[in-house]
Amino acid sequence: MTYRASKAAAIQFTKSAAIELGKYGIRANTIFPGLVKTSMTQGLPDHLMGLIPLHRPGAEDRAGRPEDVAALATFLASPKASNITGAEITIDGGKSIRFPTKFQDYTAEIAKYKKVVGHA
Repeated sequence: MTYRASKAAAIQFTKSAAIELGKYGIRANTIFPGLVKTSMTQGLPDHLMGLIPLHRPGAEDRAGRPEDVAALATFLASPKASNITGAEITIDGGKSIRFPTKFQDYTAEIAKYKKVVGHA
């Protein structure tokens, strides 16, 4: 519940900032990255890192990379994004729209992970 409340607050703050700061030519957008493969996420199970195929035709199944988020931030800061403000952009390879549809999608992978970390 706390996560959802803070995310909603970030969205509304972004919209308010876009309204208030727009008159000064300042744009405000929020980037919501999914899990990104870094040293901090090393060791998380494959189903969380998006390494289990999601079967999305034409889409690469992989964990996010720091350079994915950096590329979006660079674009939003550039003149090419001059008409984008007040937006919340999720960058997670589509995982938030299908992650998972059913818990059973990852049952085998979760069981395998539990054996690796010593949880029976």
